[in-house]
Amino acid sequence: MRKKYPWIKRLSWKFEYVVIRILEFFLSLMKLETVFKLGLALGGISWLVLPKRRRNVLRNLRIAYCHEMDESQIKDLSIEAFQYTGANMLASMKTALMTIEQLREIVEIEGVEHFEKAQEKGTGVILFLSHMGNWEILAQLGAMLSPETKPGALYRPLNNPYMNELIKRRRSRKGTVVFAKGAALSAMTDHLKEGGMLGILADQRGGHHGVAVSFFERLTSVSPLPAVLHKRSKAAMVALSLETTEDGMWKIKFQPPIDAEGKGIRELSAEMGNAVEQSIRVSPRDYFWLQDRWKLDRWLPLGQYSKRGMFIAKDAVLQPFHVYLFLPADRSQLEAAMPAVAEMKHFRPDACVHCLVQAEHVEWLRRYDAELDIFPLSNRALQDRDELESFSKRHVEGVEVILMFEPRADYARVLRDVLPDTKICGYDDPTMREFLSFPHPPKPEIAFGSEEYYIELCTRNGMRHQTKTN
Repeated sequence: MRKKYPWIKRLSWKFEYVVIRILEFFLSLMKLETVFKLGLALGGISWLVLPKRRRNVLRNLRIAYCHEMDESQIKDLSIEAFQYTGANMLASMKTALMTIEQLREIVEIEGVEHFEKAQEKGTGVILFLSHMGNWEILAQLGAMLSPETKPGALYRPLNNPYMNELIKRRRSRKGTVVFAKGAALSAMTDHLKEGGMLGILADQRGGHHGVAVSFFERLTSVSPLPAVLHKRSKAAMVALSLETTEDGMWKIKFQPPIDAEGKGIRELSAEMGNAVEQSIRVSPRDYFWLQDRWKLDRWLPLGQYSKRGMFIAKDAVLQPFHVYLFLPADRSQLEAAMPAVAEMKHFRPDACVHCLVQAEHVEWLRRYDAELDIFPLSNRALQDRDELESFSKRHVEGVEVILMFEPRADYARVLRDVLPDTKICGYDDPTMREFLSFPHPPKPEIAFGSEEYYIELCTRNGMRHQTKTN
């Protein structure tokens, strides 16, 4: 049964649809180069007026390029990323109205022999796409390549049904078979077995149902869908990049097909992640860095648990996942917390734990575990602020989580100021609620300050050992 929506919602969708169509009309009157330059300007303005998005882009770029660029270069790239996102999005609206012949005049295709080689098997081709460049060009790629190509695309239906129907109609008119997210695997498999091409956005988070792999050397989850489809259809797998070469001109570059012989779903998913990373590196400014690609789970920020396990190549280098542990000031409670600290050191392959502890306990802590990285606290939060800021700058990959073993609002405030994008986690406490990402109420059956008390805190924030690995 078709879902009924409130009239105000339907009215807002119609209004949005009309505004988009009017905007498309005016863009159709302009030269593509002019549209692109207008988008560059709007993107630059967005960098200035969208601080939350700007911080997210900077975080993503630090994760991806912290060992290749300094902070000044990362900032410059973030500005370019905003500019080119604006330009490519506006240009996409213009190119959606262009014919295939017109598109061929503005798009150069390199490495097409790799795509043709993949087609030779006759079992279809899975294309790894990214949120990169002029997305409308990717949507019409099949028609640009050859009239014999049977293009297909997996997409997430838009919330606005009027816009969704418009997009579907345009895709179908140009010969693309569209598969809504959640479509039956059998339908996509049959399309591939018939020699079809299926484009899948392979740069999105896979969540708990994905496979944990290294992506820009950061452990993250990717969707296993392309690997599953390959196993069912034996389709070849090819990644591509889309680069802006000049205002209103783009270049598609195909990578060689992935060697899938003898590889399982987890290993193929890791290969996909690597192929997508190489595509993004072709032109980082063209990638959509505004998405929260390495987003932490709100309730389980420590976790990288995936139902399908993880695959880390033997020669892979993983960025450290930095976690600060704010340890108790009381010696007996500190001793009780140490089993949890020991668990935290090894709960994921990229874990890198740093202990914030009162200076009087530093020597004892070093004797307990000489490998721990320790920051001594003076018990005066404001006095420690500058030193904490200097300490955090050593961790160029970014500090992801601060786990408060003890509720100290004064230190939580300082840590939030020093590390505004870091999640602060701990047990629920009236003095801490404004700082905690998600306050967990302590279980009444667990004694305060016991070993179980601290292990439970870590577990409830995502400390979980991955069992399925390569």
